[in-house]
Amino acid sequence: MRHSASRWIAALSAIVISGPVAAQASPADTGAKTPDVIKRAQLARRGGGLRAGPWHLNGQQPSSASTGSSLPAFEGFVRTGLDQHLLLENSAGVWRQRQTTSASGGLLGSSAAATDNYIIPQFTSILFYPFTSPNDRIEPYVRGGLGFSLGVQDPQSGGGSISFTPGFGLTSGLGVEWRMTESLGLALSTRYQWIRFFQEFGLQQTYQGPVVEAGITYRFQFR
Repeated sequence: MRHSASRWIAALSAIVISGPVAAQASPADTGAKTPDVIKRAQLARRGGGLRAGPWHLNGQQPSSASTGSSLPAFEGFVRTGLDQHLLLENSAGVWRQRQTTSASGGLLGSSAAATDNYIIPQFTSILFYPFTSPNDRIEPYVRGGLGFSLGVQDPQSGGGSISFTPGFGLTSGLGVEWRMTESLGLALSTRYQWIRFFQEFGLQQTYQGPVVEAGITYRFQFR
């Protein structure tokens, strides 16, 4: 019995002594691997691209004497990886709406005056890839961001001067990216874009509505 008890005491002592040593060594081993994995993910997600699509405005009601026509919204972006599932995106876009106002009367009869309204948003967004890593070919994502916007009003007739109106905005949406090669990919997305100017710009002060867009993405290959 004494011999058996001695062996049990020796075994328990070994466990008690080796436990803290193993606990101290484990975080060091994990810490040695984690920065390398994160660094590779950050490098793999660096890139940029271009996307375009129609912006369907909500609640814009032109007067009976004016009409409007719009071009698709264009947006360029650059990306920086944060980890395997997150990246930071900085984007700048442009959207143009031509506003035509007709007036009647005078010696020459009716006349029309056209003004080009440009909205130039600049967003900083977070993209979250919940199910995939940078090595996957197909990646769905969620996007949300905020930023500033500039409105530029350019009269095409009547001798007026160009004017600028500052504002701010929000954007959020869903998308999916398909990498055709290691560097090039295609993307489809839909997002809601809301922009508010500090004073009335063009037809109204707030421009909001969904954007359905397609684009090309590029991942930097230098390391």
